[in-house]
Order: sequence, then C-alpha cells, then structure tokens
Amino acid sequence: MFVVHRPKVSGDYVLALPRAVRARGGHIPRCCRRCPVPLAAQPRAVCGFSFPCAVASGFTLLEIAIVLVVIGALLAIGVASWVTFAEGRRLAKGQAQLLELRDCLLRASLIHERYPSDTNFLRCRNETGPDPWGGDFRLVRGLDNATSLPLNASFAVVTDPVRAQALALPHTGWRILLPEANVTAIAFALVSLGKDHLADHPSYAGLTTAAIANLTNDFDFSSTTKDDLVLPVQGYEVMGFLRNVVGPQ
Repeated sequence: MFVVHRPKVSGDYVLALPRAVRARGGHIPRCCRRCPVPLAAQPRAVCGFSFPCAVASGFTLLEIAIVLVVIGALLAIGVASWVTFAEGRRLAKGQAQLLELRDCLLRASLIHERYPSDTNFLRCRNETGPDPWGGDFRLVRGLDNATSLPLNASFAVVTDPVRAQALALPHTGWRILLPEANVTAIAFALVSLGKDHLADHPSYAGLTTAAIANLTNDFDFSSTTKDDLVLPVQGYEVMGFLRNVVGPQ
C-alpha cells in the first residue's frame, strides 16, 4: 500500500511523493478519504503525484431546473422583443408604401386632370407591390358632392373651360374614422388589411374580397389595437398637388 505524509497544501491535491511505510498502519491521505472508490482501487497517480482525487460531482435536479427556467425566461423575452421589432418594421414599410401609392395616383390625376381611374390604381398598385404581409392594397373612392356618384375618371379635379369640365368636390356626408380624428371630404383612400388580410371592422368588410369600394358609409379605422392601415386623401390634397406642380388655375 502506498501512503504519503501529511499534505502540504489544503484541498484535494497532494504534493508529497508516496512512500511505503508499513509501520504506520495504512494511513490514508485526507484527499483520498473523500474519494467514493476505495483506496485499493485508486490508480497510483491519484493520491501520490499531485493529481486530484476522483471526487463525485454534478448538478442536482433543482439546480438544473433553475437554470432551465432562467434560460426559458431569457428566450421568451428575446423572442417577444424580436416579434415587436419585426412588426414595427412591417408597419413602417406599409405606411411608406401607402404614401408611394398615393403619390402615384396623384401624378395620374395631374396628367389627366381627373380623379384616378381603376386602371390608374391597378397600375400604381403593381408598381408599389404587395403590402408587408403579402396582401394587395385596396382603394376606397369618395363620392361626388353633387351627384353622390363615385369619384372616378369621369370627374375633373380642376375647372377647365377649354375642356368643358368643372371641378367635382368630394361629398362631406361620409367619413373615415381614425384614432386621432374623423376625416371628411374624401377624394380617395388607400387601405392595407394587415397580416390577417381581413377587415378589422364590419363597416368596410367589403374590402376583404373587393379591390375597390365606394365610401357609402363611415369607415371605422379608429381602433388602436388592430393592424389595418389606411391613408385618406382629401379633395384639397388632390387640388393642392396640382397647384404646386402647374400653378394656380
């Protein structure tokens, strides 16, 4: 049997070299008393050449459970933050696309001096592309104040005696309801139905299946918890755009 003198350092390491001292009756070093395997089964290097004893170690189930809970909480926070960030970027992109689509329709009105036609809208929509959730943008037409007919290419946006055309003003009876205000005198409005591709309010449910609808009642977009996007364009915006480009008429 190999035994050693008293360890010169504390802990599980023995710095003294082994020596066969039978007269001392098989004294076992302190470090090897902590080993779960009997001394006779220990390799020579374990308790004699500055190597640690083979002490059993590991995590308890409680410690593992705590670690897993912490990791799960961190992952949940990270995923929630990423989803919020990604959704915010989609909303910002959708709003930018609505402005791009509006400007395209205003340019069409400038060229023809009339409210956008169905062809104008479809062409501009193809140029803009789908919304951030892969759906198509929708067009809501305002109504003529005099005839209550939809404001399409049959109605002029400026008075021009040479062309024998008179300015058609939008109807003020129906509104688009927004969280911050109610908008009247709608020339047209552009809509994205969000990630579910469904109208979030029954007042404009027809847009779920139709690309173009008429503003024959109040369209309610006032909820702040829904993901539908709307950009109303009033009559003065169309006329102001033309004045800024071609000057007073």
